[in-house]
Amino acid sequence: MSLITERTIVTSQQAAVVTKQLLDKEGIFAGLSSGAVVHQAIKVASEMEEGNIVVVLADGEWKYLSLDLWTKAK
Repeated sequence: MSLITERTIVTSQQAAVVTKQLLDKEGIFAGLSSGAVVHQAIKVASEMEEGNIVVVLADGEWKYLSLDLWTKAK
């Protein structure tokens, strides 16, 4: 806990948008928490001049299938 320097809030809508982008652009079938993590990583990266960001997506999408985020629009 002593290493944490900041906390942030990512909305469900922001997480859902990035979760869908992960599948569409990268072929990564992940959950909403992964979308939230990647959303924040993109925000932090846009504010950095240099460096690396490592993101761990410790999530599986099987439990969110009922949300219908991954079906193509008809």
